[in-house]
Amino acid sequence: MQFLDSKELRIKELENENRKLQEKVTMLEHDVELLTQAVLHASKQRFGASSEKTPQIEGQYSFLDEIIDPIIDEAKVINIKEHKRPVRKKRRQRKID
Repeated sequence: MQFLDSKELRIKELENENRKLQEKVTMLEHDVELLTQAVLHASKQRFGASSEKTPQIEGQYSFLDEIIDPIIDEAKVINIKEHKRPVRKKRRQRKID
């Protein structure tokens, strides 16, 4: 009798342990799914397709406009002296009779 009671007690302990482990596995699988989704979302934001254009904010100037405008103005003022290439004479071949 006592032998059967100890077996039943051991079976109940193992069933409880099994149930707890199953719950833990389910919880860990859920955590893995959440973390996988977070990594996919982060990599999509970092490496995904996006527009390189940024909206112009009213009252804010682009620092490139300040750099490019003087360069363009200077380019209009600079004159380069025109040069000509020398005309090359074509070489004539002798006719052999």
